Amino acid sequence: MKTIDQALLPIFNPTAAAEDGERCRAPGRAGAVPPAIAQPGAAPLRFDLYASIHKAIRWGSAELLGRLGAIDTDSDAEVHATAQALVAFLEQLRAHLRHENRHLHPAMEARRPGSAAQGGEEHEAHGVSIDALEAEMRAVAALPAARRREPAQRLYRHFALFTAENFMHMQHEEAAHNAVLWAEYSDAELLSIEHAIVASQTPEQLAGWMHWFAAALPTAELAPRLAGARAGMPAEAFEGLMAQVAARQAPARRAQLHRAVEAMTGLPVARQRVAHARAARAARTALAPARPASASPSSS
Repeated sequence: MKTIDQALLPIFNPTAAAEDGERCRAPGRAGAVPPAIAQPGAAPLRFDLYASIHKAIRWGSAELLGRLGAIDTDSDAEVHATAQALVAFLEQLRAHLRHENRHLHPAMEARRPGSAAQGGEEHEAHGVSIDALEAEMRAVAALPAARRREPAQRLYRHFALFTAENFMHMQHEEAAHNAVLWAEYSDAELLSIEHAIVASQTPEQLAGWMHWFAAALPTAELAPRLAGARAGMPAEAFEGLMAQVAARQAPARRAQLHRAVEAMTGLPVARQRVAHARAARAARTALAPARPASASPSSS
């Protein structure tokens, strides 16, 4: 069995990366900086299958990297909470790879053979690294507090390097893969692929992604997702979803999102929640035992 460092070597060894076809400098590879960025308005906007999910992954990666860097290795509670969060996020990354492998890569290969080959190879390497990172996190959490500091620091650096590689990989997908998809498929066809990906997930998996969408997406992208969910959800379930989203947002942004969802659905999301909260408080007050008249600070 490979050690953790050996499993991570294909991604984390800069010498190997440089020897692999001058990967960091080769145009069109995931590690290359694009020579130019398209100017806004240069062409009509197309439906982008990668945009929202990659924002969520970037946000989650940055948040978990920060938690790993700041972790108090003497605190069992903090180490175990961080381990739980990282393991859950790594499972989301595995699922994301599966979705792309099952839905996007076959679509690319069907109309432009070979166009998904590089992405598929990188997905295989990422799968190995994700497994290694999970094993490393579990190993750190199992150690006594006195022995955690150095392994935790090593895990932090490994996750940082994986995150850097994954960011370059996502840039390649957003540039090269989108170029293929936009050339070969209509927006309606791309939207049907998106629907298939969503339909393949459980409510729990979708809720896990909403945790990151709530923080990572601007209101203009998040509101349509929530408005679409509202159409197919009971009112109480939707209020629970909105509460989950609200917990990830500042008050001003939360109010802006509620107004946008209300405008799209015609349903008073924010005011409905306030009314329910007031009704609950009134019910608690009505059920509370009456205070005796003599029980006042001035009586003696």
